[in-house]
Amino acid sequence: MPGRVEIGAGAGVAHRHPQGSAVEEDRGLKAQSHQRARPDQDLEDWKGLAAVLSTKVERTYDPIERAELLRRGASVLEELLGDPEAAIELYERAVERAESPTRAITYLFKIGAVYEDLLGEPAQAAHAYQRILELDPDGLGAIHALQRATERAGRRAAAAWASRCVAG
Repeated sequence: MPGRVEIGAGAGVAHRHPQGSAVEEDRGLKAQSHQRARPDQDLEDWKGLAAVLSTKVERTYDPIERAELLRRGASVLEELLGDPEAAIELYERAVERAESPTRAITYLFKIGAVYEDLLGEPAQAAHAYQRILELDPDGLGAIHALQRATERAGRRAAAAWASRCVAG
């Protein structure tokens, strides 16, 4: 029947919604999804993806593609493997290879967020935000992030300086 898509042998049928999304129809899909993968297997799959991305980084000569692969690898390490230190290393390499200051700023914000939110190291986050301000001295987002991080780090003098930057 047109519009039907098989989802595995006997697993069920999905109909195409008029706007293009698939709608699940069979209750058997839920049962299969619980049997499909073990958490340790998922972890190995993500580690494998990180290794593939690392290999691709070493084999590509395009700096834009290389920076994007580093960002993807860092994201896998940060969000899926729970390895924020290794993620920071890849984000730093992406900053070095960024094709524009705007892209470097994006990676530096990620570095700051990992230090601040995942590692609880606001002083290190403040350093990342200061690096952003070297690239964009008027960057209001970086000024606010620096103020927040320095306040968290207990460095009131630097926080007061950041407040003066916002005011004036």
